[in-house]
Amino acid sequence: EARHASVRKWTKNVDLFAKDFVLIPIHEALHWSLVIIAHPGGGARPAGSQAGVSAGSEGSDGEEGGAPESVGGSGGGGGDLAQPLLLHLDSMEGGHNAGEIFCALRWYLQLEWERSGGVPGTVAAAARAAGAAPDFTVRSGPGQHATALRLTALPKQENHYDCGLFLLSFAEFFCHAAPVTLLADVVAGLNIPGRAKQAQETLKTFLSNPEHEGFLSRRWFCPANAGLLREHLKHLIYNQMLQSNLEALGQGPIGDDGGGKRGGGGGSGMAAAAEGAAETAGRSSLLELQRRVAEFDTTPHEPYVRYLPPREYAAFRAAIDERLAEEEASTAARRRAAEQRRRSSAA
Repeated sequence: EARHASVRKWTKNVDLFAKDFVLIPIHEALHWSLVIIAHPGGGARPAGSQAGVSAGSEGSDGEEGGAPESVGGSGGGGGDLAQPLLLHLDSMEGGHNAGEIFCALRWYLQLEWERSGGVPGTVAAAARAAGAAPDFTVRSGPGQHATALRLTALPKQENHYDCGLFLLSFAEFFCHAAPVTLLADVVAGLNIPGRAKQAQETLKTFLSNPEHEGFLSRRWFCPANAGLLREHLKHLIYNQMLQSNLEALGQGPIGDDGGGKRGGGGGSGMAAAAEGAAETAGRSSLLELQRRVAEFDTTPHEPYVRYLPPREYAAFRAAIDERLAEEEASTAARRRAAEQRRRSSAA
């Protein structure tokens, strides 16, 4: 509760249980990972009803992402309310301890539920719409019985310093795909080789932008694309700094000696010299910013050269898949033609 007290102001005026998804960056031991809470208000039960249970999803230490047994709720098939789901996305093998993170977040959700009086308005409204009595107790907070999965088949970083870039990529690609819902038993299939392909096909039907192949899997995006996000972010910062400085100076071309705002003529010679030196330094800094922005803008907008946002990356992958399909068809046609020639020669 003491830890919750230090962060509860962050969501003072926010009903977490009204959100479809909540993204939480995790930082520990110089490493970043991401937790996605799906349907945090889902599966809320009226007082005295059977609480939804999801078993077998975390293994003995809370880190394994096997197939869960879901009872009740849309996550288990047949319920009216979507079941809450905790997903841990980590780009480094042996990174964060998912079990400890899940435990902390379950308690956080429970304390948020208690702080709301056990009956968040949006959850009560959803219950009424589903025909359930909105007589909730504090103990019925959905966080305590949320299914928790550590996704294992994700794009992985190839060094020890790109974890933050992968976190941002996970978040951006997830938000762009914009899933309507996530079902625990379907997502769990991504961790099981024999079920991964079918899980992918099912998940694709839940996406608002279904052009993304490999959602929440290793094919989601290539590690190199995440690594290029660093230069992309630097460019955004440099460009913002350049525009802000130009607006503050109210000047025209950067190299124009007559540009910029100058002080009045009544100052001392030393003050004028200092002002002139400052203006010279300012112009030099602006020229450097302009050079860096222009240098990035002239970089070819191509895969493995510049960071591709989700929509552009999806188009890039689609083009690759189409080309591979054409090459496979061409190879198959050549083989058939060669076989026909062989048979003709034999005859």
